[in-house]
Amino acid sequence: MKIQAQTRVFKAVGQIVAALAACAACGCDATDDAMVDVAQEGLGEAACTQAFADYTQSQEVHVQYPWPGYSNPSCGKSHVIDVSPYAGGGLETRVMWNDSLPNTQTACEATWIAGFVYRRLGGEGWNSPISRSAFGVWQNSTCYGPQFSFTAAELPSTPLGYRFAVSARTYASTYAPTRGYQVQSEYEIR
Repeated sequence: MKIQAQTRVFKAVGQIVAALAACAACGCDATDDAMVDVAQEGLGEAACTQAFADYTQSQEVHVQYPWPGYSNPSCGKSHVIDVSPYAGGGLETRVMWNDSLPNTQTACEATWIAGFVYRRLGGEGWNSPISRSAFGVWQNSTCYGPQFSFTAAELPSTPLGYRFAVSARTYASTYAPTRGYQVQSEYEIR
């Protein structure tokens, strides 16, 4: 299992180097779709299901982590949050930027946040993840941090719970510095 995880890491590093070389050759920027795919691959790989949880909560998620520099060693520059049981019943879970924001359009639009949710199966297994990511938005000379939600329909109530893997970065790359994030469960407004 450890050799497989190391092989995936080496493969991802090779893909990053190839993507950076291609990016430099064609003049594209760090927010190119290929870079996002490579960054998400490290965050969403099966190793996240084997990682220790950075946080364990019950019923719903309420994590505010405003400090940069975190990294779960088994889950690609992210934090892992286990919630068991999960209350569901109309709860949506929002994943938001929780750090200072850039004051230029280019840097703002490069800010990136991603999350994966795994549903616990019987025993120690997890299902295939639901994934989301978002970039910052520049509007009227103001930067709005990236955010997204996992809906109540996607995360129904379960006594077995869910695992969230979350990462906020200055741009969508495995080399990018991590930034603060917030994960919050709240009832959907209908």
